[in-house]
Amino acid sequence: MEKYKLRFFFEYGGIGDCLWSSNDVAYRKFGFGSLDLEDLPLSNDLKAILYDMSEEYQSSLDWNYPPDPSPWSEEHKEDFLIRSKQVYQRLVSELDDDFEVQYCVEKYN
Repeated sequence: MEKYKLRFFFEYGGIGDCLWSSNDVAYRKFGFGSLDLEDLPLSNDLKAILYDMSEEYQSSLDWNYPPDPSPWSEEHKEDFLIRSKQVYQRLVSELDDDFEVQYCVEKYN
């Protein structure tokens, strides 16, 4: 059986938006757009962390004038990237062998 391929990154505008289908098998199972974390075999603790990080990510954008640089300090940006890699590793370890997850978090403004 072909694996469910997902992409991991945070997106503006939605809390919990951090996993996205990236192949036909995943699209058929989970649909288009961000996946509902409740549909995945993840611990409640990890889901809470993903929701919290997704909410935190929303503050990386200047919502009053989005083209402006991020209001986050360089230290906050680096810390978020470190934590996103850690949570990604935990995500991969909690998902079973039916999933393949690509890390797509990039450095922010």
